[in-house]
Amino acid sequence: MGGRRDWSIASGSAVVDYEDRAGYGKDAIIAAFTVLGTQNTDPAKPGYPSGGQFLAASMDDGATFYRFSHEATVPTQNGEGWRDPRLFRYEDHYVMAVYETDEKGRNCVSFYVSEDFHDWRRTSRSDDLYECPDIFPLQIEGEEETKWVLYGADGMARIGDFDGYHFVESGRYNPLDYGNATYAGQTWSHHPEGKRVHISWVRGMGGVGEDLGYEGMPFSQCMSIPAEIFLKRFEDGLRVCRRPVDQVDSLLGAVASEGDFALQGETALPMHNPAHYSVSLSAIQGTVSIRAGEHRMRFDSATRTLSFENGHTALFHGEELHFEVLADTTTMEFCFQDSSMAIYAMAPEHMSLILKGECQVRYTCHIMENIWE
Repeated sequence: MGGRRDWSIASGSAVVDYEDRAGYGKDAIIAAFTVLGTQNTDPAKPGYPSGGQFLAASMDDGATFYRFSHEATVPTQNGEGWRDPRLFRYEDHYVMAVYETDEKGRNCVSFYVSEDFHDWRRTSRSDDLYECPDIFPLQIEGEEETKWVLYGADGMARIGDFDGYHFVESGRYNPLDYGNATYAGQTWSHHPEGKRVHISWVRGMGGVGEDLGYEGMPFSQCMSIPAEIFLKRFEDGLRVCRRPVDQVDSLLGAVASEGDFALQGETALPMHNPAHYSVSLSAIQGTVSIRAGEHRMRFDSATRTLSFENGHTALFHGEELHFEVLADTTTMEFCFQDSSMAIYAMAPEHMSLILKGECQVRYTCHIMENIWE
């Protein structure tokens, strides 16, 4: 590309050109992607210099793609490592959100607009966002109002308004995942039921049994369970929420264990893998802790606040705490109150589900069927 042989294709996105705006035919698939060079060994320069944002079209439903040009449609400046174009349509034009750096070298997401996919103009920037931007509208659950959600690779979701050219933050934000193992999540558009479904890269973050390479496994890292993203209003304001898609329930198998008991002190629930746990804690006295391997979460019944080891907190309705756990080969994915997820990565031998405190515990554990034949 552009005469260079050491470029490689990095992440991007695609849309369907229903009106033949680009000139490659009605219903052509238009893909935008970053072209990156090999890693730069000079610490004063970007880690991976970018050749810019390229576009390509497919007229055979994605079997083959043809680049618009051998030059970048949206070039970078001064070899900066700008990347990860996110394409979407807003009313009568198309928008591309791209991770960039501003004139002072600060991370941001820039918004470009185009009517024909060929000529793009930058209209605004949102500060302090890094890599893999995603942006979409969501109707507030149980209300008529719609807000926009913008986030970068760290999954810190910002709530605001978007007019097709500028994103204006409301000051509300929260993590899409309260754990420490996910990065660079993306969503699908045009769900048949109007839902916004999210999937994320799950990477180990260090610690006992959490090596990035997953020694002894036939894979390195994995993806999260697909989850629905939605907006919900809590006592402390709007929150961007996540919960596993309903289709996960179709994989529930036989009951492996279940119980209903008064917790006094510390108890480890029988560990199964792969498995689905449904756990309800009631009559909570003070604080209850939940431990997954080396990771600990604490629920304060007085304030109804769940605290995570990374400093994030979530306030919930009601005095009881309900959560689900999806345990797979190297992941434990928690979902609290059907709205807040926390994912941890660890080797199977380090997995545990330990409760500590004083409360009534009711749980059921189902073995999960394999999605692969």
